[in-house]
Order: sequence, then C-alpha cells, then structure tokens
Amino acid sequence: MLSSAFLVFAVCLDIFAAAVSFGSKKIKIPFLSATVISLVGAFFLFLSLSLYDAASGVIPPLFFRIFGGVTLLCMSLWCAFGEERDLSADKDLSGVISFKEAIGLSFVLSVDALTTGFCFGSEHIILSTVLSVIMGFLFIVIGRRMGEKFGEKSKVIRYLSALMLFILSITKIIFG
Repeated sequence: MLSSAFLVFAVCLDIFAAAVSFGSKKIKIPFLSATVISLVGAFFLFLSLSLYDAASGVIPPLFFRIFGGVTLLCMSLWCAFGEERDLSADKDLSGVISFKEAIGLSFVLSVDALTTGFCFGSEHIILSTVLSVIMGFLFIVIGRRMGEKFGEKSKVIRYLSALMLFILSITKIIFG
C-alpha cells in the first residue's frame, strides 16, 4: 500500500507544479476543471497499471526497474529545466481554466501517469487509481493556492518537485 502512495505521489508532482504555476499567474482552476484533470490522470494511471500487470508476466522485472528509473530521471530533468507546460493552457486568456481547457491540459499532464504507471506497476490498481483522483485534486487546490500566495517565489517549488522526482528515480534504479 505504501508503494501505491509513492507511485501516486510521483505522478501528482507534475500536477502540483503546474497548479503552483497557475496560482502564481492568478489563473483560477474551478472545481469542475480540477475534477476533470484529476479524473483523466487517474484513468491513464489505471490504464498504464493494467498494461504493466499484463506485460509483467512476459517482460523481465529488471526492464521495468531500469526503464522506470530512467523515465523518472527524465521527468525530474524536464521539471527542473524544461519549459513550463501551462503557458498555453489558458487559451482564451480569461484567467480561468475552462472545462474544455482542462480536458486538453489533463491529457498533457497524464503522459506522466501513463509512463510512470507502466514503468512501476502496482499490486493495488484500484487503490492507486482512487488515491490518484484524491491526491491529484488536492494537489491542484493546494498548489494553486501556494502559487497565488507566494507568487514568483513559487518557482522554487518547481525545483523541489524536480528534486523529489530525481530522488525517486535513483531509488527505483538502485532498489527496484
């Protein structure tokens, strides 16, 4: 169960970083939009965990261990040095992420869930999916508020998210 929580935490870090960025730009994320983002992310996590479950009998565990660690390492580098992905999320420049914009954003943010779930797998697919919905929603709400409160200083959170992903990637490579 603890491994499910760590998996979901890693998946939701990207959502958190994006929400902090939105908050620092005073972009609102209504309840419905936050719900859509977390539900789509959870769906992709469920899909990828199911694929892992099906493939784990055929593909050796070492592959998932190395591939998973390298994937998280790449995610941490992207989080630290890549361009912010939310720059075009508020396409109508209304200052609010609409339902339609949330759908597009959720697919972009779900790439992490898809790759991470496939690389790590979980014995608790349903639990991981439910945790993903809850944690994803909470990370959106808390992240946006933190970004709104701390403004430009909130960019530090992006680097903290990258550092956490980096530590998780090294741990995955070394310990499996």
